[in-house]
Amino acid sequence: FYLINAVKVVALFPSQASMVFKEIALCTLVTSAFKFSLSQQSHGKSASEVMTDLLEKTTVDLLSALLNTAEITQEVRITLLDFLFIDEQDFNKQSHDSQTKASLVDVLPLSVESTTSTCGLLLARVLLFQSVMRYSSELEEVAKLAITKKLYWLLDVLTEKEVYTSVLSSQLPMSDGSGKTIIWESMFSA
Repeated sequence: FYLINAVKVVALFPSQASMVFKEIALCTLVTSAFKFSLSQQSHGKSASEVMTDLLEKTTVDLLSALLNTAEITQEVRITLLDFLFIDEQDFNKQSHDSQTKASLVDVLPLSVESTTSTCGLLLARVLLFQSVMRYSSELEEVAKLAITKKLYWLLDVLTEKEVYTSVLSSQLPMSDGSGKTIIWESMFSA
């Protein structure tokens, strides 16, 4: 409910929403990280399916509402995507430079050991990137261009040993395209 209202607020007031883009980015990343965390637990698989069904599209809609608006510049779009799709070392450096002590692990306290690691956070980002790409047909051309510039990030992350192994072995719930059925498939094929 709150996420749907956030999408509406961002769509109606994009210039004001651009002032809190970091919070919007963290909201989408937390959703992605939690979904990934649940999908890796045997007792969390049903909850992960529900998150896919109810939140995946809405989370991407939240980002899309901000990326699609003509009221923000391409620089703001790229800054938002840079904030979302950076590796943990760059995040810690950025946080240190801005006098913020919290790492992303502190921001995203999750219950699964692998997800609180750098690798787990990168996997959550890969999952979010995949979701954005899956629904990219709804993005405007300027937003697609900004996302295209982050493909190098995806390729860099996928070459890391732990990430590559996890992407090949992790099973995640995905919408079948019609939105009526949730299927489990490898993160690699998503």
